[in-house]
Amino acid sequence: MKRYIATILCLLAFTAAYAGDEATYDKLHTCYTLAADGSQQYRRVMDLKLETHTSFNDLFGETFVVYDPEYQTLTINEAYTTQADGTVIELPGNAVNKSLPSAAADAPAYNRLLEAVITHTGLEIGATIHLDYTLSTKAGFYPALEVCEMLTEPAASVKERRIEITVPAGTELRYDPAMKPRRTGDTYTWQFRNLAAYYDEGNMPQNGEGRPILCATTFASTADALSRIARSERDIVRIPGLARDSKAGTVKAYCDYMTSNLGSCGVTPHMAGYRSRTAREVLSSAYGTELEKCTLLARMLAAEGIDAEPVAVYPACHAVKMLRDIKSFAVRVAIDGKDEYYTSTGSPVDLQLRSDRDEAYSVTSGEKIGFAPCGNSCRAAVNITVKGTEAAATTEVETVRSGVTSKTEQTPAVSVADRSGYRLVKLPATGFAESWGMSRPGTERTQYFEMPFVCDDEVRFTVETDGRILTPNRELKISNSVGEVTLRIEVEGGKATVTRNVRINKAIVPPAEWKSARALLTALADRAYGELIVK
Repeated sequence: MKRYIATILCLLAFTAAYAGDEATYDKLHTCYTLAADGSQQYRRVMDLKLETHTSFNDLFGETFVVYDPEYQTLTINEAYTTQADGTVIELPGNAVNKSLPSAAADAPAYNRLLEAVITHTGLEIGATIHLDYTLSTKAGFYPALEVCEMLTEPAASVKERRIEITVPAGTELRYDPAMKPRRTGDTYTWQFRNLAAYYDEGNMPQNGEGRPILCATTFASTADALSRIARSERDIVRIPGLARDSKAGTVKAYCDYMTSNLGSCGVTPHMAGYRSRTAREVLSSAYGTELEKCTLLARMLAAEGIDAEPVAVYPACHAVKMLRDIKSFAVRVAIDGKDEYYTSTGSPVDLQLRSDRDEAYSVTSGEKIGFAPCGNSCRAAVNITVKGTEAAATTEVETVRSGVTSKTEQTPAVSVADRSGYRLVKLPATGFAESWGMSRPGTERTQYFEMPFVCDDEVRFTVETDGRILTPNRELKISNSVGEVTLRIEVEGGKATVTRNVRINKAIVPPAEWKSARALLTALADRAYGELIVK
């Protein structure tokens, strides 16, 4: 509860201080209604005032609604624009056009989907778009009522935000207890005011940490939700000739097949009513959605005697997990007691690396998959020899990533530049943190910042030259709540020892700790500790 209160207070404070938004929602209301027979209605009402040319030329000139006409009906209740001088421009009949959603392109099984493009007219600075539409869904299309709404809107502040959910009598609605609604009978209402606009400042958290979100559902649990998309088909699906002598070889052969022979379809489970085709249908069509392809890969490996199943990946920051907030799917493959994970395209994916921010659940059992802490360390010894403007380097690196230890020998390139008789030796980037390339962060930040992962790097350079190193001995130490950086240069004649130790304690950095994170990142980019001057 405290987390959400603090976030909303920050949003209110930022709104008061910043008045340069592209647009303003004077009103944004969304209503969800679940009937006793399972049919649903979604209604959206908005009054959006345009503040800049960008707002109507690039951002808000059109509204897009994707739906399945076999089960859903779109009704535009009201649509007009009130111009700055008060003139009302009604939406003309030719301003609503229906086409195939881009997500369903080259996917015949989903060509029934439509995307209604509502083109708003009479737009100018100071104009207000009024749109009120209802999307009605027949019973049986969705297995439950699901709501997953970010409360802040891109590039537009919101003066009044209301979300209303009505369920049949006796139906339990699960929601984040930190977002307590006002309840009247079986109608739940959340009311918010003066929400700041959301702007992408780069390196934004994948899961939207820092942005308040309302998640609510009539699913009894996460396992209940996942059971609605778990397929129980028993057909044996395999590709003749792909089995190998080892299970690992068979897995690689099937993953390579997925990469080379199956296309991807961008239709989300929500667009399809959480229906998916059988593995055999997906294989014969040579394309599929992410869920369909993960299910197919798991079924083919199971047919070869390999323990495999699809898994759903959720944002850990969501208190209520259902179907609509699944961020991705993967396939868990168990060989000799060791689990590996693959994407729908057959590429390996390290789920443990983000286990501090993501949670994975088995689609078949609904159980949460436990991961060990995602500590990652890099220990590197780099030996560099400089002769003239040529340099040779060898590196011994030991990394521990997601619990897996690797030892490698590398020959990184070392840059040596002639500067009027002086040589500038640029040390190669080594270690996890340096490889991220986050060298020029801005001085101010209002949104959360995401590091790729937590890490602990210890890198030691030993540099021998055929000249005299003019770079003086120096040391820089920074320690704060986000991590630590220690940079040190020790010079003796033509030899130098450079130490670069970095520890990142947290992957998600709130705005209040941005200056601490920035201090660490800018220190890593300090040329005074990444270059040597040789005479």
